[in-house]
Formats: sequence, C-alpha cells, structure tokens
Amino acid sequence: MPNTVADVAHRYLASLGFRELSQSYQAVRRRGVRRLLDLKGGAIARLPFKSLKEPHIRKHLDAMNLNPANKRLKTWRAISDFAKVNGIISSA
Repeated sequence: MPNTVADVAHRYLASLGFRELSQSYQAVRRRGVRRLLDLKGGAIARLPFKSLKEPHIRKHLDAMNLNPANKRLKTWRAISDFAKVNGIISSA
C-alpha cells in the first residue's frame, strides 16, 4: 500500500541518497530496514507512515538496549528524512 512504513522504506532504499552511500553502509542500512520491517510480525511495516509519532518510536527505542536502540534510531531518522523530503510527512 502507498505510504505505509514498508512502502516508504523500500522507496528510501531505491533512492539516490541511499545509492550515494558507500556499499558497506548501504548493507548496514539495508539490515536495519529489514529488522524494522520485521518488527511485530510485520505489523509496523503495514502502518501508514503518517500515523507514526515520535512518542511511538521513543517507546519502542526505550525498550531496547542502548547500542541496538541507537542503530534503530539511525534507521528511523534516515527513512523519516526521506519521507519529509518527498512530502510524505511534514516537518512540523
């Protein structure tokens, strides 16, 4: 479905910005996106991206150990930045 978390994530992975990353960092980001989309049996992947709010993401991250949480936050930021630039979500 258009503009779900999965759709936005896949569009991010196909974007020029992603392709401009080094191959090794692309692999890191791809793994991060895959883990994100697999959360809760794929339920998060099916959510409309606009429905996600910072408190939802923060609650999810707070339940994780520090290092994995930081990696997951970087994944969320990359996808969210892509969504903002492409008008899927607003920055306000």
